[in-house]
Amino acid sequence: MTYRESMESPHLGKWTMVVAVVLTATLPIYRVAKIQGFSVPEWVTLLQVLGFCGTTLLHGASTLGWRESLRFLVTAFSVSLGVELLGTHTGVLFGSYQYFPAQIMIGGTVPLLIPLMWALIAYAVLFFSLQILNGLGVISPEDSLEHSWGRKL
Repeated sequence: MTYRESMESPHLGKWTMVVAVVLTATLPIYRVAKIQGFSVPEWVTLLQVLGFCGTTLLHGASTLGWRESLRFLVTAFSVSLGVELLGTHTGVLFGSYQYFPAQIMIGGTVPLLIPLMWALIAYAVLFFSLQILNGLGVISPEDSLEHSWGRKL
């Protein structure tokens, strides 16, 4: 199945991204509830992020295939982690900052969920951008993906 076929069909490709966006949009609700003094279990955020991760992987499998979607996500995660570690250790790029301690910290300064979320957001931005550019007639999805991944899907 090509990228165009998966995005034009009413099944997995299109709807997994909608679910992922809804899950991501609910993340701030948790934080606002905490600020307002409501008791919200910490596992709610983890559940939302894992749901976003799952829907992103399903979408990637239906459009790029498992191998290529994992390759993209691992690359995006690695770049994000590198930038976050650089920022938290040296203050380069964004100035000096630090995160509150979390359950799983990478390099002692970056919560695991931060680079994971950046990777998932990068994936969503990539495919929404392709949809917009394709709709405007600027590019065709197959051409842009062939250029990005070095093969036609």
